[in-house]
Order: sequence, then structure tokens, then C-alpha cells
Amino acid sequence: MTSTRIASRTKEIPLTQGYTALVDEEDYERVSQYNWHAHVRPHTIYAARSLGHGKGKQLLHKFLLPDTPEIDHRDGNGLNCCRDNLRPATHQQNCYNTNKQQLGYKGVWDRDGRYMARIQADGRRKHLGTFDTAEEAAIAYDKAAKELHGEFASLNFEDDDGHSNLGTSIHA
Repeated sequence: MTSTRIASRTKEIPLTQGYTALVDEEDYERVSQYNWHAHVRPHTIYAARSLGHGKGKQLLHKFLLPDTPEIDHRDGNGLNCCRDNLRPATHQQNCYNTNKQQLGYKGVWDRDGRYMARIQADGRRKHLGTFDTAEEAAIAYDKAAKELHGEFASLNFEDDDGHSNLGTSIHA
């Protein structure tokens, strides 16, 4: 499992609830002019600021890349807003890179004492098989995720390049 990469030239932005967000040093002055808060979502936490009464909020990654319609955090950590961690994505690609987990593994469910693996692609679920162990099911999921989702795949185990998005720490 990998943890969030922190480049040597990053700065922390304090948020509410004891969280901090990371930004590149060159963005710090512009970002730190505003008060940011933790925006807790079911599968991640983002940094956000209020736009004023009745005007909603702005997420920090959208503040940094305002002309990018959909932004993916490469490491799955919504608080890591360093530019090398942010990339343009379609909504579907962004959904691939989530950390939803069952039994500690993404794409794995307990099925009467055996373990079923499945994945979703192009709006359709694909059954990958039933396995004796959760680890075998997770390996099957990872193989399918790499084939179907490419660089946006969120893996249970590190691949040969050391990439994995699961187990990423969120700064608290």
C-alpha cells in the first residue's frame, strides 16, 4: 500500500475538523487568502470555501484548475491538491479511481463463504468469478481494473510500477 506523495515544495492549508490540505508552494499565497473548510463526503474529504450566503461553495481543486470540468486526484486523496496529483478526467474515469471497499478489498464481496469479484465498466457490472479467498478475488479485480480503467484503475495491491490507490492516508 502506498501513502500520499508529498513533494518537498508543498505547503499545508489548515481546514476545519483538524484536517489539512496540501498545495504546491507556488499556489500557497493565492490559496491562503481564503478560509477553507473540510468538506466531508462518503468516500473522501475535500477542501472547500464558502462563496457567500446562498452562493454555494468552491472546492480547492476547482479553484486551482477552474477551466477543467472534471478533476481526478491521482492518489485518491481529495486533500492532496498538488498540481502533479490533479488531472483532467471524464466523470466515468473519475469514478474508476474511487476507494469503495468491501471486506477490505475493492470489488470483492462475501458470497456464502466464498468471495465474488466484480467490476463496473461503461455502466455495466461484470462478474469476474468466485474464489476461495478474498485475496484471489482482489487479484482478479486488479487485473480487470488495469485492463478496463488503465491509469485510472484503483488497485487493491501495488502493481509492478508501485501504483496503488487503496490505503491512501488522508491527513487528519
